[in-house]
Amino acid sequence: MLFEINEPVFLNGEINTNRYPRGDIGVNDIKTIFANNIKGTIFDVELPSLFNKGQFLYTVKIFENLYGIEITQNKINKIPLGSGGIIHFTNSNPNLNPNLNLNPTIPGGLTQLNDINQYNNLNKSNFINTQISLQNSIYNNLNLNSDKNIQKTITKYFYYKIIDDWLYKELFSLLAFVELINGKPQLIKSLTKYSVGNLASETDEQIDSRVNYFELNIITKKLVNQILKKIVKRMCINWYDLDKNEKIVKKIFLEYLKKLLEESIKSI
Repeated sequence: MLFEINEPVFLNGEINTNRYPRGDIGVNDIKTIFANNIKGTIFDVELPSLFNKGQFLYTVKIFENLYGIEITQNKINKIPLGSGGIIHFTNSNPNLNPNLNLNPTIPGGLTQLNDINQYNNLNKSNFINTQISLQNSIYNNLNLNSDKNIQKTITKYFYYKIIDDWLYKELFSLLAFVELINGKPQLIKSLTKYSVGNLASETDEQIDSRVNYFELNIITKKLVNQILKKIVKRMCINWYDLDKNEKIVKKIFLEYLKKLLEESIKSI
């Protein structure tokens, strides 16, 4: 299950918090707490990589100057988990907005706590066994390479990489397969018209017009997904490691798309 920026969520388990979101410059005040249905919103999403062990990591805004940082998916839920008698926690930090309550509705029979250390001590003993069981269940069943949502997210990432970046740089030579006739882009009718050198005299607007043609007529998310699947299978690269192997990915996309375009033009 993937979460999107600004999506409301509930945090459970041991999490790290900071006064600033991850990556911001400021005075760090990192603390570890045991969360029990602490409500927040997704502030930032870090894609899987070699540096984060192939995980999606989330920054969750709890309130204005308190963030959950480097939160893994197994500690985030779309709806509150059953409390099982765990004590409720509310904000008592005088430096924070006193009108903000982490859990505005106190379930019947639960005691409101005003001290984060007291909350941690009481919550830990009740929560830890459930959390271990939940983590084991998730890790035993989660296979990142076969997760369709993860594949969809990574496909989208590379799709926009190609359109907004690579076609202007490493895949620039592919634009020579498109010509402008009366200002309108179209695929060249013969490979004899293919000339990367001609692109040197093109204006920015003409280059953008060729890129737009690729976006509308050639590069689709479905095509990108198909090529990425071939790369994963043939190169034995994990889906979540593709962004750390961009040099290989770009080379394969260039070769594949060039061959595809050449074959299309030959069949005209």
